[in-house]
Amino acid sequence: MKLRQLCSAALAAACCLALLSVCGGQASVPEADLSLVQTDLSALTLPAEVRVVGLGEASHGAAEYHQAKEEVFRALVEDSGCRVFLIEGDFGGALKVDECIHGGDGTSEDAIGALGFAVYRTRELADLLDWMRAYNETAAPGEDLRFFGADIQYFGGSRDYLLSVLDRAAPGLAETYRAAFAPLTDESAASLDGTALRQGMADAQALTEELDARREEFTAAVGEEAFLLARECARSIYACCDVRSSGDYNAVRDGYMAEKVLWFLEWWEDGPLFLNGHNGHIGKTSVAGYRCLGERLDEALGESYFAIGTDAADTRFHSRTADGGFEVVEVHNTNDLTGQFQYFDGDRFYLDFAAASADGAWAEALGREQAFTTLNAGLARPLTLFRVAYTTTVVPAETYDAMLLYRAVTPTTLLE
Repeated sequence: MKLRQLCSAALAAACCLALLSVCGGQASVPEADLSLVQTDLSALTLPAEVRVVGLGEASHGAAEYHQAKEEVFRALVEDSGCRVFLIEGDFGGALKVDECIHGGDGTSEDAIGALGFAVYRTRELADLLDWMRAYNETAAPGEDLRFFGADIQYFGGSRDYLLSVLDRAAPGLAETYRAAFAPLTDESAASLDGTALRQGMADAQALTEELDARREEFTAAVGEEAFLLARECARSIYACCDVRSSGDYNAVRDGYMAEKVLWFLEWWEDGPLFLNGHNGHIGKTSVAGYRCLGERLDEALGESYFAIGTDAADTRFHSRTADGGFEVVEVHNTNDLTGQFQYFDGDRFYLDFAAASADGAWAEALGREQAFTTLNAGLARPLTLFRVAYTTTVVPAETYDAMLLYRAVTPTTLLE
């Protein structure tokens, strides 16, 4: 009897905790000046000094966040001369996507698979690539759009591109490194031991040094761009080995992603770069105890880095399951920003913090610590009862320069 009573008490306590956790964001939200928000993303403009625009997403599995990639990028292309789209996706794999949008073989759906993440295999991202491909068909020379990746968690794409360049420029060197990099496959990456990873780093470093020493020879054989991308593929192989052998995976990974963005910025001087990834990478403050990509870019670029976060009051998203599939999961979160939908007729608005801060209510809300939705690849259904399991507490004004807020977001359309 006592055991039954204890179990009942424990269950009651858990339910109370869950109820408090869920309802913790439902406090009364004072109305701010909603005339300061923007609903037309095509009219989005940036301060003149901005060189990198980061757009975050509170979940990779929500359709509206994927659609926002295209909307914001298109606005930057038309207003700011932006030509480069950088995604939180595999560097080498994204080179296959870039080939696709320049008229290469295969469809956008085929190309997406090279990015390395199942959450990107969506109709929404394929639509973006289709638009970029159509744009490039009529773009003037030098005005074409480019698609690149900033992540370094896979070997295959970088290895394939690098060897294809070596085959043209130095066939003997290609055979040497085809053998050296043979153990570094995407299928074996998670099981490689420290010895194999250290050897991979040593081989990638040796090849990078040889490429540098023979730069003029390689550039004459394959062109400047192919040389630069091949060299960066060698660096990506090194970085992937380092990340997988590191005891601090997330911090090392974000460090290399920051290096990638800054490398692209040095290479691509015309117009701002567009960068897309999870809110946790894009924000200027770290939320998980390590220096994230956005924090590093903020330190390096200052006001030249402009970070846009996203959130929704109601989120239905595709969540990864233990067997590698997907299921639709739903969470709810109200804070001072998403809470404005009780006073707002529309389903979405964009808030530029610099403009909104002139209003006292907005300034107070943006300077106050509060919880924002933060969903990674998967969230087990029982955890939807606990707000702390799917939110992160930040001060908006310290983390972003603007936010795109939704009343509700819905699951992506997955490709087979």
